[in-house]
Amino acid sequence: MQLNPFDISVFVAFFGFVVAFSMFKSRKERTGEDFFLAGRGLVWPLIGFSLIAANISTEQFVGMNGQAAGDVGLAVASYDWIAAITLVFVAIFFLPMLLRGGVFTVLEKMVGEDNVTHVPLSQFGNRFALTGTLGKMLNSTTESSHGLDELAETLLKSYTSGDRMTFERKYKEPMHARPTAKVMISTNQLPQFADKSLGIWRRMLFVPFDKSYPPEVQNLHLVEQLSYELPGIFNWAKEGLRSLGKAGRFVVPQECKAAIEQ
Repeated sequence: MQLNPFDISVFVAFFGFVVAFSMFKSRKERTGEDFFLAGRGLVWPLIGFSLIAANISTEQFVGMNGQAAGDVGLAVASYDWIAAITLVFVAIFFLPMLLRGGVFTVLEKMVGEDNVTHVPLSQFGNRFALTGTLGKMLNSTTESSHGLDELAETLLKSYTSGDRMTFERKYKEPMHARPTAKVMISTNQLPQFADKSLGIWRRMLFVPFDKSYPPEVQNLHLVEQLSYELPGIFNWAKEGLRSLGKAGRFVVPQECKAAIEQ
C-alpha cells in the first residue's frame, strides 16, 4: 500500500484543522486545569462520553465486531469489560479520597499555589527533596499507610518541630535555615511511624473525614464554587487565627484525640 499525494494532502489538512481548532478553542485557557480538566466544569454525562470516545476507534467498530462475529465471540471484549470493572472500583474506593482533596485545593488556592510544595513524607529522607520547601507556606501531600524509613522519620520530627536544619542543594553550598512550610497530609489511614512515643503525634492535628455521600448528592463543582469565596474564607481564617492567639493553643475535639490514641 502506498500513499499518493492526495492521501498525504488529506492527512495534512485534517491535522492542520485539528491543531487550528484546538488552539482557537483554548485561546482563553490559562492553567493546567483549564486545558486538561476543562476548568473542572464538565458535568458527569460529558465526562462519561469523553471516556468512551477516547477508547472508540475503527478497531472497535470494524476489527472487534468482525472478530466477535467469527470464532472469538464476546471474549474479544474482555479488556473493555475489565476496564469497566476497574472504573467502578476506582469510583467506589478512590473517588471519596479525591473528593476530600477539595479541602486541600481550597487551602492551596488561599495561600497561593506558588507557595505550595508537594514533597511526600517518604521523600523526606531524600537529601535534596526538602530544599524546595524553603520559603513556601505549605507542603501538601497524599500519603499511603506505608511506614517511613528511619532517616525520613527523623527529618520529619526536626521539620515539624521547627529546628534549624541543613538543606542540601545540587552543585551548591548547603543552606542552614528553619523550615517555613507547614505539613498537611491526606490519607485513608494514619501513617505508620517506628517511634511509638508521642514525639510525632503530639505535633499532629487530626481532622477525620468520616462521612460518605452517594453520587446523586455529591457536588462535583464544590472546589470551583468555593474558589469564588476565597476572600470570605480568608477572613474566616483570620478570625480563627485571632481566636487561636487568645486561647494560646488549638482546641482539639475529643473525637480527634481518640482517633490518634487508637
